Amino acid sequence: MDGNRSQSDHSIRKRLRDLLAMPPGDAQAAVPYRALLPFLAYARPVWRLFAGGLVAGLCVSMLQMALPLASKYFIDSIVSGRPPAVLSGVPVSLPVLVLFLAAIGLLIMAFGTLGGYFNVRFSEEYTFLLQADLYRKILDFPLSYFRDRSTGYLLSRLNNDVGYLHYVFSGYLTQVVTQVVSILVVFRILAYLNLGLTLLLLLFVPVFLLVNLVFIPRVRALGYRERDASAFVYRDLGEVITGIEVIKAHAAEEREYGRLLRTMRDAVQTRVKAAVYSTASGQVQYGVNGLVLLVLFWFGGQDVLSGAMTVGDFVAFAAYIASFSLLLSSLVSSPLTLQPALISAARISEILSLPPEAGRADGPGLRPSSCEGALELSDVGFGYRPEEPVLAGVSLGVPAGRVIGIVGRTGAGKTTLINLLLKFHLPQTGRVALDGRDLRDLDSRWLREQVALVSQDLFLFHATIEENIRYSRPEASFGDVVRAAEQAGIHDEILLMPDGYRTVVGERGAKLSGGQRQRIGIARAFLKDAPVLVLDEPTSHLDPATREGLEATLAELVLGRTTIFVTHQEGLLSLADEVYRLRDGALERVDGPGVPDSSARRTGEADGAC
Repeated sequence: MDGNRSQSDHSIRKRLRDLLAMPPGDAQAAVPYRALLPFLAYARPVWRLFAGGLVAGLCVSMLQMALPLASKYFIDSIVSGRPPAVLSGVPVSLPVLVLFLAAIGLLIMAFGTLGGYFNVRFSEEYTFLLQADLYRKILDFPLSYFRDRSTGYLLSRLNNDVGYLHYVFSGYLTQVVTQVVSILVVFRILAYLNLGLTLLLLLFVPVFLLVNLVFIPRVRALGYRERDASAFVYRDLGEVITGIEVIKAHAAEEREYGRLLRTMRDAVQTRVKAAVYSTASGQVQYGVNGLVLLVLFWFGGQDVLSGAMTVGDFVAFAAYIASFSLLLSSLVSSPLTLQPALISAARISEILSLPPEAGRADGPGLRPSSCEGALELSDVGFGYRPEEPVLAGVSLGVPAGRVIGIVGRTGAGKTTLINLLLKFHLPQTGRVALDGRDLRDLDSRWLREQVALVSQDLFLFHATIEENIRYSRPEASFGDVVRAAEQAGIHDEILLMPDGYRTVVGERGAKLSGGQRQRIGIARAFLKDAPVLVLDEPTSHLDPATREGLEATLAELVLGRTTIFVTHQEGLLSLADEVYRLRDGALERVDGPGVPDSSARRTGEADGAC
């Protein structure tokens, strides 16, 4: 039994050593305090709310500082039977003291309520301004940014990191200012009660500072690890929820559960380490506070016995020294408390410093008054890795109103070519032009307003059918939405649904069939009525009957529009004026059956209005 207990004790001691055995910090974690300065800008529009909360907090603190003096007068002037002290010409009696305490209590309640209102308002407004700016910034990032990062990881930054900064500017700053003022006031009262004992107790201040010098680097390093570990939990959980259909289809629930548990366990271990250091720091400071009280009782007790201090002075001094120690401990621990916020500031600054979507260096880009829809690719080269080019020397001229089909094996670069047309990426060599203007010079939003996209991976929002169709043109009337649905051949099916156009489609359109989702995407394109149309495998996941019906709809959609479509379906190739194959990074013209002469098929000309 004793051997087992000894082994258990050894295991516990070893576990504790493992938790504490970590480097004090690293270069990445050394975030300067000035990293918080840029975030003061978000407090500027609501500084009056901050000032109101600060003033109310100072009033509460000053009123609370007067309470220990009541014990002095109660003991020395009321209980002791000595002649009562006189304050402002009024003898201190029990009724006067009770009224004094009642008045202070009411004022503390009033200022506390007022300060709470100001602090909450400031806190919420500050968070709103910061998150609004972050959301605006993130929406301007290039598409590659979102493809390289998980949604959960990004959300953890937007929520957790903003929360830490919210704490700093809504509570921490007010708290620090209040603590500094309170310490000065308490020190003045302590010096008034017993100057010699006050100066003696000040010798313990360096001890508080030394404690923080030991713990701050370790807490800082752990802060980074803890934040990343939490972000990875968000990441994995987001993937599980998003991919739940695939997980169930592969009976992988247990596998994903185990993966999520491992990620969560890593986060737990990191939080335990952080808690150990935080607790150790608090306990050391608690020990220093105890030592201060021992010194107070030894030297203060001697002063009371010798008559140098009254009992009331000693009681009040003890109360103030307890407040002084707590205030000082909290103030010198501020750098420790600030470490998570510094880490958050660095992480959010990392997001804010990222460049927006590529465009002109000297401004937002051109917004022409009209758009014909002529496209031109001139010797275009692009690769996601320099050593692995996807496109090499691609050249293609597409007159306005022309329909071009592109075929090629999976991975040949067809989707990459479409991404270049939409300016999701910029070519590394050559240029892509619309109506003779390099896409680099065009405003990205204007460009995409001229392009309607129907893709195989159609995304529907968790909203009504009407809202999903109107997404391409928010100002459209309900009549416009209905006409677009009729053109897409989905109107009659919508009317058969329980709530018609107000039917909620579910997450990513889960309540609709694949054909219905694609037709809603086509209805979006009809409603947008853009001069350029891009079709990316729009019928690849559909059954033959549904595909045949959609092909007739697409034949109407392409009329009068410059169209680029990627497909493996021979039926769609009949819509094309020209067909090209993408192979080995280059385009080559395809001639043969299934590619009719455009003069015999097309009857409409390109509509030049945007």
